[in-house]
Amino acid sequence: LPMLPDIYVAAPTYNELLQGQRVAAQKELDRLVREAKAAGIRTQGLLVDVGVAAGGITRLAKCRRGDLIVMGTHGRTGVRRALMGSVPARVLTMAPCPVLTVSRMRGRDRGAAMIRRILSASDFSPASRPAFAKAVDLARATRAELTVAHVLTPPLPVLIDGSMSPQAWPAMNTAAGRDGQRQLEGLVSRAKRAGVRARALLLEGVAAERIVRAATSRHADMIVMGTHGRTGFARLLAGSVANRVISQARCPVLTVPGR
Repeated sequence: LPMLPDIYVAAPTYNELLQGQRVAAQKELDRLVREAKAAGIRTQGLLVDVGVAAGGITRLAKCRRGDLIVMGTHGRTGVRRALMGSVPARVLTMAPCPVLTVSRMRGRDRGAAMIRRILSASDFSPASRPAFAKAVDLARATRAELTVAHVLTPPLPVLIDGSMSPQAWPAMNTAAGRDGQRQLEGLVSRAKRAGVRARALLLEGVAAERIVRAATSRHADMIVMGTHGRTGFARLLAGSVANRVISQARCPVLTVPGR
């Protein structure tokens, strides 16, 4: 039988692969810059070289004294998200300024739609105050209707001396509901004094799920919420409501650092 000669194909080196990525990235960056300039926007393209994406983005925002970071989300969940991580989620914990995330599920034709309805999610913590102030400013500037929402998350039952009165649990929920409604009404009053049409929305359940569901059912054009900037073990234990919201929301989400 005829024997085929051995064929050896040299694999590209690391530098060659890196150069190929640079060329492709620069080409796409140039296309985006041309598109923005065609829309009448002053634009500059910057290619950040090798490094961790989230760190490069936040460092550039600090150096440029950026007022806003805008980025897309891939909507990864479950195992894929755990394995690959999320660049927007990491940016949220390090960003020196607000971050606007836009889901790829949002159609291009709606991307330039006017902001008519804003959902501001608050947990009443000090970290949520800058986000509420930003939501009020945005609603006033766009003449949008503002819905201020709070999610009651039922605490785990606490057993005292091995038992708990059957009346205690409903009483705790009722008290939490009254307090939540009172604080919501206070925020709504502040928004109205600023000239904004506002209403309160008290929800109950898993925070991220209820926020996303409320935004969808009320056709919100944007969600505004604060970030606590948790990292490390605290982040692993508590998770991040903001991260879950940006991965599930169909509308843009503006997250504002609480610091």
